[in-house]
Amino acid sequence: MKRSVEEAEAWAQQVASSLADFLAGVEAPLIAYSGQGYVASTVLYWGLTILSRKTPLHLDGEAVAYHLAPYREGLRIAVFSATGAENTLFRLLDTARLTGHRLLLVSPKPPENLGHKVEHHQRIEVPQDLDPLLAEALLALKTAVRLSASPGSMRSSRLRVEADDIAGAVPELLEIYRGKLRELAEALGEGDAAVVYTPLMEAPALLLRDLAEPRGLRVRLYKLQSVAHRPPPARRIVALTTSVESFIVRELRMRALQTGSSVEELEIRTDPVSAQVYGIILVEALSMLLKK
Repeated sequence: MKRSVEEAEAWAQQVASSLADFLAGVEAPLIAYSGQGYVASTVLYWGLTILSRKTPLHLDGEAVAYHLAPYREGLRIAVFSATGAENTLFRLLDTARLTGHRLLLVSPKPPENLGHKVEHHQRIEVPQDLDPLLAEALLALKTAVRLSASPGSMRSSRLRVEADDIAGAVPELLEIYRGKLRELAEALGEGDAAVVYTPLMEAPALLLRDLAEPRGLRVRLYKLQSVAHRPPPARRIVALTTSVESFIVRELRMRALQTGSSVEELEIRTDPVSAQVYGIILVEALSMLLKK
């Protein structure tokens, strides 16, 4: 795991300035995604929302292609794409070109049928030997830190140091959460578990669903705020949170106990901006423990 993070991080470090420069001159950048690109797009959206003075929009590619791009002028669109949804990406690239919007695509090498569409836009290509979801998430984190509204502040300085060496924290991270990951794997493996998540843990939650399903496990996702007063109907509930959001779990836990359910919590105790990426790393480790 550490090696894959190191390789992805080295690449992200090299290209982060390109994405940061693309977004730097616009107050309301549009962050779009197709397929599993939603993981990194969510990291960038929250990173910019928390750290910068920008007011980013976060939409799926279909919404941008059909409902926004044709009716706006001068959009600057950063698109994340990993796997699947090539048709959505095709339409988005075509619409952006025809309507004159600037677009930068972050993705692995696209299929050949997209080649003539891609060449009209800026590109950041994820090398084939990297984990694309992890690489794009690290790129999103490093970009958000670069675009901090207060780069000299204590928080931004700490985050910059942290974001420069995520890989160095991986061994300790896995050691700290080893027991918790086993508990979560057991809960999910029983087949009657619901996963609830707080806003800042949306990307790890969505990734967990996609990694669990090929292993024959159906993961039901719920936004924690929508079920805190009425727990989902499951014997075991897995809650993904950050330390600044964990208070939301208290009422859920109390209500769940009253209905005979238990709550297992994965709480990431770091800055909320970097917590998203640590959550993604832990979810990838968790997926390896799930039964095939």
